[in-house]
Formats: sequence, C-alpha cells, structure tokens
Amino acid sequence: MTHAFYADMGGFHLRTDDLERPIALNAEQLFYLVNMGYIEYPKIDKEEIDDKNKTDGLARCVKLLKW
Repeated sequence: MTHAFYADMGGFHLRTDDLERPIALNAEQLFYLVNMGYIEYPKIDKEEIDDKNKTDGLARCVKLLKW
C-alpha cells in the first residue's frame, strides 16, 4: 500500500531509450507493468519511502492551523 501511495505521488519514473524524458507512473500503471512482466518490482522498501516524508507532526499541525 505504501508503494501505491508513493507511486500516486509521482515517486516512480519510467526511463527508456524510446522516451525523450522519464514519465511518472501512478499505482495502476506500475501494477500493470510489473504484473505483465515488463518491469521488475521496484527495489525500495517501506522504510526508504517513509524516510522521504520529511514533515513531522508539528509542521503538519502548523500548516493546518495556518490554512
């Protein structure tokens, strides 16, 4: 589930020789490509994804109160 949310936030990009520039994959596209065997499942674990979330609870509260 963490990988799906990460994909939907634009965390996974597809790079090929045919493309001019990498494209972001959403969870559905990533699932399809992995399921059909076009690409391997990304080698990133939940802890690495969680580490990319730099916002702590206090900062989120401040943002909500400011909004």
